Amino acid sequence: MDGAVIRCRLDLMLRLVDTTTGAVINEGDARFYWNDVFFRPIAKGEGVHIFLNHGRDNGLMHIEVKGFDPKDVTVDYEKLDERLPGIDVFLIPSENTRRGGEVITFSGHLSKLESIEAIDISKPVCSINEYNAKKNIMSLFLPGKRLIMDDVHYGLVNQAEQMFEHMTVTEAVSEVTIRLAEPLKEPYQVNAPICRVIFGDVDKKGNFVFRVRDRGGNQNYLFRLVVNGEERFMNVDMEHLEDVKLSAAKKRPVKPSEEEEKKAEEKPAPKT
Repeated sequence: MDGAVIRCRLDLMLRLVDTTTGAVINEGDARFYWNDVFFRPIAKGEGVHIFLNHGRDNGLMHIEVKGFDPKDVTVDYEKLDERLPGIDVFLIPSENTRRGGEVITFSGHLSKLESIEAIDISKPVCSINEYNAKKNIMSLFLPGKRLIMDDVHYGLVNQAEQMFEHMTVTEAVSEVTIRLAEPLKEPYQVNAPICRVIFGDVDKKGNFVFRVRDRGGNQNYLFRLVVNGEERFMNVDMEHLEDVKLSAAKKRPVKPSEEEEKKAEEKPAPKT
């Protein structure tokens, strides 16, 4: 009798991360609902959950973890790696959580708000030394003797303009160099600080929530908003939120991509 052959395919990998600290979430009672149907993935440790033979249709994953706000994640396989389709899911601690310390909540509404995130400029993980645009590789000045960039999303700070460019790290090339997912679009200064990005949540109506750990002392954060396609930046003291209005954030238009610029150049001039 021929032996049976059982084939398994990894169809989705989710890594759960506490956005306020960057620490992975190893909660054993995490619950996952795919298009409203409960699924039980395989927990692999280090916050990773894998779905085998799940299929690769696009859909919505709803995630519930004790001590964190529920999270909806849109899964679009056209944007994921075909060999290893994975998503880092950044969860926001619940307002009443005691795990990991107290939190400070910044919430409200801003019409046409698409995303909200921030960095703590007082806590850079490193700074930029040089950027090779051809290879899309960045060399770093490190506070220690070796590269420790456990996260994926960072902000490269422009202190003169009080803004930062969001950059995504794909790999550590060496002990002092990293490769980025996309080329830098903004000019930079040598030794400019690089900080970990903290994510907030925004719904379709423009209601937002953003939380940080209450560490005491300085609670100033540099926020990056995208409102109706425009980047906006503002400094916010999380200890004094009563007078903060996101509508007062400094506007900065999002630059078109190279493809969009090329299409605009190729567009024929209007007839006169």
